[in-house]
Amino acid sequence: MLYDPFFEFGYFPFANGLNNMGLYLFLTFLIFTALIGVMVFVTGKNRKEDSYTDLEIEEWDCPECGFHVQAGDHCIYCDTKKP
Repeated sequence: MLYDPFFEFGYFPFANGLNNMGLYLFLTFLIFTALIGVMVFVTGKNRKEDSYTDLEIEEWDCPECGFHVQAGDHCIYCDTKKP
C-alpha cells in the first residue's frame, strides 16, 4: 500500500474508529436529513399562495325553495344561482 499522509494523521473522520456500517448509517442519516430539509423548504415556499381567497362563503337564503345556503353561489336543492 502506498503511503497516505491524510489517513495517517487523521484528516478523514471515518478513518479510525468507525466501521463501514457506521459510515452507511451516517450517510443514510445525512440523506434523509437533506430530503426532509428540501421538503420543508418547498412546503414553506408554496405556503404563501392562499387558495381560499376566491371562495364564496357568505350565507344566503334561496329565493326559490327557502334553503339556507351556507357556502357557495348555487342552491344544492333547486340549483338556483345566488341573487
